[in-house]
Amino acid sequence: MDQKRCQLKQLIEKTYDCIYSDLEDTLLMKSGEESPKLNYKLIAFLCKSLNEGKDLYLITKVKGSNKDLKKELKENYLNGLFSFKRDNVIHIGNNDHKHDYMKPNSILIDDNEFERVDASSNGFPAISPDDVGLLM
Repeated sequence: MDQKRCQLKQLIEKTYDCIYSDLEDTLLMKSGEESPKLNYKLIAFLCKSLNEGKDLYLITKVKGSNKDLKKELKENYLNGLFSFKRDNVIHIGNNDHKHDYMKPNSILIDDNEFERVDASSNGFPAISPDDVGLLM
């Protein structure tokens, strides 16, 4: 097993209760004008984590209203995993820090390196969506 995979396994095997995932370029991969594609590796990891009793949260700075976000979740079949009714959707402002909204014993999955570094420097393990496949 290579060093990167070993480090990630150790990170994730650390006790955690919650997973926070970003939306754009993390759960939904957009390329130009094409419709967004679901990140099936991340979806599989989230489903596996649900089966293990972990709590899932969507945390996003996506532009638009909560109504727009609800529509996007529904159009991309993510409303089964994330719902405002279940209070597991956190829609924050561009100047907010995601770690301020995270519960203890949580991890963050985000494509944005700044967000990952910010979360990590505040005690929350954070990984790129590209690395989730290594954990399956």
